[in-house]
Amino acid sequence: MRHASRTASSPAPSVPAPPPQPPGLPLPAGLPPYQPLCSPRRRRAPKPIIIERKPRYRRSDRGERMLTVAMLPEGDDRLPMIRMRGGWLARLGFEIGTRIVVSEERGRIVLTLAGEE
Repeated sequence: MRHASRTASSPAPSVPAPPPQPPGLPLPAGLPPYQPLCSPRRRRAPKPIIIERKPRYRRSDRGERMLTVAMLPEGDDRLPMIRMRGGWLARLGFEIGTRIVVSEERGRIVLTLAGEE
């Protein structure tokens, strides 16, 4: 039994078509069609740009987080504001919706989970 390598509908292999002519240049009589002298150069993929991101927070020499007291405009007044966020709060037990107790003394604010007093 003979194996047919081609189906009846597939065309016979043909000679590759010549590359297209450069646009706008008429071909003078008697010259062969345009063919490039060498294949186009492959470009290397660009190296990825690595940007070192600074941490969003600063730490003191003792490893404590350093935050900045911001301003909250309230009408004509400007009130000091401290905003804290991040997974580190959840790791310390300050989950969303948890009640906290704020105690203050000169130069210090202490946040304690309600019920752990």
